[in-house]
Amino acid sequence: MRHVLTLLWAAGCSSPPKIIPDDETASDTATEEPVDAVDFDGVGTFQLELVPPRGDDSGEAAILGTVLDGPTPGTVVWEVAATEGDCELRTPRVPFCDPGCSSSEACVEDDVCQAYPTAIEVGTVDVAGVQTTAGETRFSMDPVAGYYQPAADIDLAWPPFAEGDMVTFTASGNASAPPFTMTAHGIAPLDITSETITFTDGEPVQVEWAPGDQPELSVMNISVNISYHAGTKGTISCQTPDSGTLELSGSMLDDLKALGISGWPIIVFSRTSLGTTDPDVAVDLLIESSVTRNVEIPGLISCNSDADCPDGQTCQFDFQCG
Repeated sequence: MRHVLTLLWAAGCSSPPKIIPDDETASDTATEEPVDAVDFDGVGTFQLELVPPRGDDSGEAAILGTVLDGPTPGTVVWEVAATEGDCELRTPRVPFCDPGCSSSEACVEDDVCQAYPTAIEVGTVDVAGVQTTAGETRFSMDPVAGYYQPAADIDLAWPPFAEGDMVTFTASGNASAPPFTMTAHGIAPLDITSETITFTDGEPVQVEWAPGDQPELSVMNISVNISYHAGTKGTISCQTPDSGTLELSGSMLDDLKALGISGWPIIVFSRTSLGTTDPDVAVDLLIESSVTRNVEIPGLISCNSDADCPDGQTCQFDFQCG
C-alpha cells in the first residue's frame, strides 16, 4: 500500500537567477543558434520516506515529488516565543486581510495576499541508488497530474538502500525547466527507544532513539504538539544532531502546556538527510524517516468516545475526558 507523503514547502524562497547554459562547443566553421536561457522559478521537494516496521506491518519506502511555479503561501505565521538549547517554543498567528483575498490567494501577512502556485513538470526524473523488489537500482518517473512517483509496477525494497549509500535524482528538464541533479545519502530507518514519554510539571524529559552508524549524514527534527485536536496553540520544534538523545526543557514544556492541551498529545521524531541540488535550482531531495508517539500528561485522559472516560465524564470535542 502506498503512503501519501506530507511535503513541506519552504515558503518565501527567493527566485533563483536565470540559468545560462554553457556554450563552449561551438564549431569554428559553423554558427549555432543561441540557446535561450531558461527562466525557472520552480520550488519543490522530492521526498523519499522510510516508514519503519510497526507491529505486524513490515517497513515500507515511498517516493513523492512535485515542483511548483512559486512558494506555497502559509496561512499561519509561527513566531518564536522562547529558545532553549536546540529547541524553540513557537506560537501561531493568523494574519488578517481586509479586503479579503481572492479564492486563488491566501492571506500570508496582515493585508498581504499571495497567489497559490501551480504544479509544473521538469521532464522525466531518473532515480539511481534506490533498490526495487526486482533487484534494480535504477528507474524513471514521469509526472502524473504534476506529481512524480514510481510507476504502479515498481515496488521499492525494504530497506531500499544501506545507510550512507548515495541516492541520485536527475531531472531531464524541458522547455520550461533546465535539467538538474539532486543527491543525498541514505539513512537508517528510525528506531525510537524511549518507552513511555511523560510530561510531568516542572521536570525535563529525556527522549532517546537509536543513532545511525553515520550520524554525521543526518539531523533529527523533533516536534511536540499537545493541542492539535483543539486547534494548535503552540509547538516545541527542535533540530538536533543525530546523537541518540535530547533533553526537553521542563520549563519550556510547562509553557507549552499553559497554552492549551487536547486529547492524544503527540511527539514526532524525524531523521532527515537533506540533499544537495544543482546551483540555482530551488528543488530539494529529502530522505526522511519519521515516527509519531503519543505522550502522557498526568491528569489528562484522552478518548475517542464516552466509553473511554471515567463514570460521570464524557468525551469532549477535543478528545479529552471532562
